[in-house]
Amino acid sequence: MAKKITLLLVTILILSSCQTTKVQVYSSYPGIIPIDTLNLVSVIYGPVLQPVIPLIDAAVFNGRTNRISEQILEEQRRMTDVYKETLLKNLNKKITTYIKTGDYFKDEAAEPYKAREGILIDNENFTVVWFDDGGMNLWDYDRGPNIRDIFENDPQLKSRIAGFTRELNVSNVLVCYNRLAITGVGVFGRSGKIRLESYLFLYDVNGIVIMDAYGWTKPSTIGGRELYEYTAQMDKFDELVILLSNELAKHLR
Repeated sequence: MAKKITLLLVTILILSSCQTTKVQVYSSYPGIIPIDTLNLVSVIYGPVLQPVIPLIDAAVFNGRTNRISEQILEEQRRMTDVYKETLLKNLNKKITTYIKTGDYFKDEAAEPYKAREGILIDNENFTVVWFDDGGMNLWDYDRGPNIRDIFENDPQLKSRIAGFTRELNVSNVLVCYNRLAITGVGVFGRSGKIRLESYLFLYDVNGIVIMDAYGWTKPSTIGGRELYEYTAQMDKFDELVILLSNELAKHLR
C-alpha cells in the first residue's frame, strides 16, 4: 500500500512539473522547411487579454488591472527588445539559418511598414501595441482576442504580408506576438489567473502561414493590484522561448 501511495505521489509530481508551460507547433511541411534566411520582422507586445465573464467578478478584477495599466504598458514597451534578443539567442543556438530582424530593412520600401516603436489602438486602458526596434506593422490590432485565427486567416493581413515580401524581395516573414492573459477570476473578483502567451507565425511570399508555434506559461494566482504580479509572468519568456526554439528546430535547418 505504501509503495502504491509513493508511486501515486511521484506520478502527481511529474505531471505537475510537466504543466509549467504548454507549447505546440504546426507546419504545412512534412519535414524541414526549405529556408535559407529567416526574416523576423516583428516582436510585438499586445494588450492584456481581460475576461468579460462572470460579469461582475471580471469587472472588479479588471478594474485593478486597469488602474495600473500605464505601468504595465511601460514594462511591455521595455520588454519588446528584450524578447527579441532572447528569441534570437535561442534560435541561433538551435538552427543554422541566417536570421534578419526588422531593423535590417532600412531602404525606402520598408518605410511604410515601420511601426516606430508603438501604434495606438482603440482600447480604453491598454492604448498601445509595442514593437521591437525596427519592427514592422503588418496588421490591424483591433480585430479581436483569437490571435491564431486572425494571424492565420485575416485577408487584410495576408495581402499586406504578400505586398511586403514582394516590395522587400524576401521569401518569408516571421512574426512574434506576445501578451499577458487573465484566464479566469475568483469569486467577487478577489483574485485572477494570469499567464504569458507567445505566438510565432511564419508566412510564405503569398502571406500564407506555413508554420505557427504557440505557448503559454503555467498560470499564477494574483490579487491584481501590484505591478510585480504581472512582471513576474513577463519574465517567464526565457523559459517559454527555450521550449518554442526546441520545437522550431525540428522544422528549420
